[in-house]
Amino acid sequence: VQAKCYQLLLSVFQHSNRALSTPYIHSLAPIVVEKLKAVERNRPASNIELLAVQEGIKVLETLVALGEEQNILGSQHESTLCSLPPDPILLPPAHNSRAPVIYPPRPPKVLGLQA
Repeated sequence: VQAKCYQLLLSVFQHSNRALSTPYIHSLAPIVVEKLKAVERNRPASNIELLAVQEGIKVLETLVALGEEQNILGSQHESTLCSLPPDPILLPPAHNSRAPVIYPPRPPKVLGLQA
């Protein structure tokens, strides 16, 4: 049963519509990680349990790949933003060195595992 659940999670996490899959990733990925951490304390006692752990590892590998993909996309977005000329409204006045510096917000780093 656990192996089938992991397979279902894998298909949901890999869904092409990120707006659909992201809430599931945020909600369920920490549970998957905790389940796999528990394997360190309680080793699989049967081939069926081992299969479930292997399926869980596939899910975790997918989450890591999705996180890396998001970081790559985020880096591309960030480099595009950095290549834009600065907005004079956001720059501090030259005559007042105590004026607060207002920078544009940075896009969040999405790892796919954050809640």
